[in-house]
Amino acid sequence: MEMKDSRKMLFLLFVFLILFTMVIGFALPQVERVDPRANILTNADGLWWAIATVTSVGYGDHFPVTPAGRSLGIALIMIGLSTFFTLISLATVVIFQRDEERHISRILKKIDRLEHRMERLADEIALDKQRKKNHMEHS
Repeated sequence: MEMKDSRKMLFLLFVFLILFTMVIGFALPQVERVDPRANILTNADGLWWAIATVTSVGYGDHFPVTPAGRSLGIALIMIGLSTFFTLISLATVVIFQRDEERHISRILKKIDRLEHRMERLADEIALDKQRKKNHMEHS
């Protein structure tokens, strides 16, 4: 995977995670309102809960009480963990690719310098041979 593709994938996954978290956060109060024990009643509470849940912080101040709400919570946890693991993996790939490209670039520069030095040495050797030949011819 090229670095450009990895960065694009990172960005898309991050956007997906934000949108999914927002959708679940706004959907949860609608699902929970039917239960008198519900403690997630506003969109703000739903979004707070969704962010705390998707990041695996889980403060416990808000939590779903209905089966449908808990199902949304499970989905958010699974998607959140999967996405975070994928984000971390892709970020690692991008970092290592960048380091590898820098390393390869340094190696190629060294090879270029060595080739240039070898050409100069070959020129010096050829010149030295020519001088010896001329010196032998004049002796």
